[in-house]
Amino acid sequence: MSKVKQWATDTAESNVDKILAKFKAGVYNSTVAKNLILNAGNINLIGIDEYNIDEVIDDFKNDTNIFCYVDAVSGKVIADYTKNGGTKIEY
Repeated sequence: MSKVKQWATDTAESNVDKILAKFKAGVYNSTVAKNLILNAGNINLIGIDEYNIDEVIDDFKNDTNIFCYVDAVSGKVIADYTKNGGTKIEY
């Protein structure tokens, strides 16, 4: 994969993850999250389109290994992936 395509893919994944974390934390409802994801750039590179977006949102919402919340002090959304062996990410 070329460097530009890899950058575009990574950027699309990051943008979608951010939107999904804000949805799971209660900042966005499912309609807003769906519209934001569909309008995000290069989502076709990560296999998301208007036909499977609802499944993507439901899968993220129902994944009990990902905990998302709004930090009371900073106001940032925290996505906690530590149950999957990952880290915590602030958005």
